[in-house]
Amino acid sequence: MSGGAGVPGGQGPAPAAGAAKPAVIKRLRSAARRGDAGAQHDLAWALLSSGVAADAVQAAGWFRSAAEGGVVDAMEWMCEACRDGAPGVPVDAAESYRWAVRGGDAGSAMCQVNAGFALRHGRGVAKDEAAAVRWYRRAADAGHAEAQWNLYVCHRDGVGGLRPDDPAAAAWLRAAAEGGHAVAVT
Repeated sequence: MSGGAGVPGGQGPAPAAGAAKPAVIKRLRSAARRGDAGAQHDLAWALLSSGVAADAVQAAGWFRSAAEGGVVDAMEWMCEACRDGAPGVPVDAAESYRWAVRGGDAGSAMCQVNAGFALRHGRGVAKDEAAAVRWYRRAADAGHAEAQWNLYVCHRDGVGGLRPDDPAAAAWLRAAAEGGHAVAVT
């Protein structure tokens, strides 16, 4: 997973250093059990930050509940955890794609890029390069540098029904570099 300390994609709040206070965990667990998706999300991060393997497995369950409850950050976590595997989450490309689509439809540029990648390469879904380009464009239009890089490559290589178009490729390369994409900057 990209990001730090178990934070897929580097999105959302990073887990705090050290374990959360027991009183906080107790309060979050109570609200999470009542179905509060925000509390489920916060409890997942608190458990993940504990550094205890059993807590990381529990965290995955709470991330899933929060994602099912509509928390976009949790959808991002599930997308990448299913793609790469995480404690309590086996690698499952099809489930990763489903979370990518759900998160992408909810406005997550990171999920949009993941949906595009899955479609372009046929990971967990039938290969569909034209659909991949559409997902990349949604994220690129939102300023996501990785999506801009992927659109550069798609234009450069004529992927997804695009005809190789040097001016468009150059524009997406420039946008990716301005957005800080590591390869585009070099």
